[in-house]
Amino acid sequence: MRVFCLVLLVAAVLQLHLPKPLHSKTLIRSQEGQIENDSHRSLRVDPAKEVAEEEERFKVPIVDKITKYLIQKMLDYCLYRNKDPKQVWGILRLNGYKGRAHLKPRHKYYRTYLAMWKDKKAKEAAKNAANFA
Repeated sequence: MRVFCLVLLVAAVLQLHLPKPLHSKTLIRSQEGQIENDSHRSLRVDPAKEVAEEEERFKVPIVDKITKYLIQKMLDYCLYRNKDPKQVWGILRLNGYKGRAHLKPRHKYYRTYLAMWKDKKAKEAAKNAANFA
C-alpha cells in the first residue's frame, strides 16, 4: 500500500513538472481554416425520428421468424391449458394500453389466440351436443 501511494505521489509530481503543449493564437487560427474547408468532414444532423426509422428497417429476418414461432408455441400451450383470453391479454403484456392496444404488434397474436379459443369452444360444444343426442 505504501509503495502504491509513493508511485501515485511521484506520478503527480512528474505531471506538474512536464511542459504543457503550446497553444498560440496563430496555431488555433491556422487550424480554423482547415476545419471549415475539409471536404472529408461530414456531420450527421438527421432528426432522431429518421434515425429510429432507419434502425427499424435494419432487422435480422431470422429473429422475426424465431419470435413468431415461439409466440405461436406459447399460444398453443395457453390453449392446451385452457387459458382465458383475458389471461392471454395479460401474458402478451397488452394491459394498460386502453384503446391503443390494437396498435401494438402483439395484438395480432391476441386475435389469433381468440380465433383459436373460439374454434376450440365451438368444437367442444358440438362434441357435447353430439354426446347428449
